[in-house]
Amino acid sequence: MTLAAAPTGVVLSETQSATGRTDLVVDLPDLTWIFELKRDGTTAEGLAQASRGEYAAAWAGHQTSAGAPNPVRVVCLNFGSAARNITDWAELLA
Repeated sequence: MTLAAAPTGVVLSETQSATGRTDLVVDLPDLTWIFELKRDGTTAEGLAQASRGEYAAAWAGHQTSAGAPNPVRVVCLNFGSAARNITDWAELLA
């Protein structure tokens, strides 16, 4: 599902691939962000899930506006039920 589209990028939710489903993708002209969202979990679990599912591989072939490979960053956000907010986050440069 596309949440937003603009000349500067696209935001996608629950993008399917052969090995899994990403929670949120923000595909910008010069950088792609992949977000794995957890509730009352750990960021280590989220990053491991993204690695196992090879979420970044689907976006690795994109090119920047200058024709260089588009960097992909994977971020896991953990939301705590009690805190009702983000309680932890971790980033992986893919």
